Amino acid sequence: MTSQRYATIILFLLFMSSTALTQSLKPILFKGATLIDGWNNVALTNTNVVIRGKSISLAGKAYSNIPPDGASVIDVSGKYIIPGLIDVHAQYRTVEDLKMMFLMGVTTANIIVSSPEQRREVERLQRDDSANIPELMVMYTMPMAQSSVEEDDRSAIDSLLRKLPRTEAEARAHIANMKENGINHVLLKYDDLQWCGDSQHHEEQVDTMALTVFMKEAKRQRLLVSIQTPKLRNAEVMLEVGAFSIVHGILDERLSSAVVSRMGSNNVYYVPTLTFFEYLANGPSIVQRLLGDSLFRRALPQATMMEYAAPQFRSGFYSTCTNNAYASDHLEIIYDNASAVIKDYIPVPVGSNLPTLPGIAYHIELENLVKAGLTPMQAILSASVFSSEYLGLRDKVGFVHLKFEADFLVLDKNPLEDIRNTTSISMIVKNGVLYDVQSLRENYRK
Repeated sequence: MTSQRYATIILFLLFMSSTALTQSLKPILFKGATLIDGWNNVALTNTNVVIRGKSISLAGKAYSNIPPDGASVIDVSGKYIIPGLIDVHAQYRTVEDLKMMFLMGVTTANIIVSSPEQRREVERLQRDDSANIPELMVMYTMPMAQSSVEEDDRSAIDSLLRKLPRTEAEARAHIANMKENGINHVLLKYDDLQWCGDSQHHEEQVDTMALTVFMKEAKRQRLLVSIQTPKLRNAEVMLEVGAFSIVHGILDERLSSAVVSRMGSNNVYYVPTLTFFEYLANGPSIVQRLLGDSLFRRALPQATMMEYAAPQFRSGFYSTCTNNAYASDHLEIIYDNASAVIKDYIPVPVGSNLPTLPGIAYHIELENLVKAGLTPMQAILSASVFSSEYLGLRDKVGFVHLKFEADFLVLDKNPLEDIRNTTSISMIVKNGVLYDVQSLRENYRK
């Protein structure tokens, strides 16, 4: 073990009494790292990053070696700082899944909520500052068509999510009511789920006029509306009505240059969730790849690796989808479509959508996006800048820069040489609080 590693451990012992350092009023200087983020678009060597409270007060070249008055100094020479990872399309099963996401560097997660019970649980977790989990955002699922369910005693929020308004006046009042009730992001599913193996679900008839009115008013009131529409012909309709983003990719046909061009001119985001479909096509190969990767073996708790290696895990993959053949037959198209939008510089936020491999799937997704055509630098921008933009958080997170929230990772290895090095996390800073990853790893199930 190097003297530098010993020095880092001593510093942790001096000001850490548990997994996380209580937010300090004193500044903390991270000295000497290479800074990689979207503000500079290049790697800056020998930098100083200073956090005060929850915010970054300095980030840039170390022109002075004099620390701020009273600052704690952490020598991170030879290491790399990148923004905290943002998962824009996440699911989880238990709080342990959220802890694993955080352990793997996901500092913000946009959770897909599809039931009142799940919504209430996420709201409870959002209020729990003691949990070592990502900052949670919520994306509420919403039907394309009017609900046929009779009115009942559901909450105001659940009632708002059951139907689309039909007129401009209704849309104005409906969305204002949504915003007042804390709904800032909804997911519209124009999807018969045949790719998933759901033979009971039928494609809803869409009132394009009502949807156009809703999308226009949503944009005016800054309600984010993501659309899951895996069929190309339906995606074209969604682009016509003003879609802000297409999530879960286009699966059935290759994107034409005209559609890609339309996406670019409309500033549409494209979230392909490549790893989800690879997993659906061949889950065992994904897990074999994980078990054979020395970087993942070092990053994950030993108990987690043993769980993934167990025959019962590998023979009973968790998925609500059963149509493995569809994903396998269409995987080339799914990748080609991701490559097409990447070549045309369509922003590609990063979403995992795979609760079976929480946090881990995110890093595999970064690797798959590089396989689809992103450079490692572009993949980091997708994980930070484009993901924060997509969630409406660009003024808060996604950059390691003055006045932004202190959300970043300290890596032992250079992610620009190999994107898999995003797993080499030694420290996490979230909301100005410093976490030692080794302690998180040891305590993640306690």
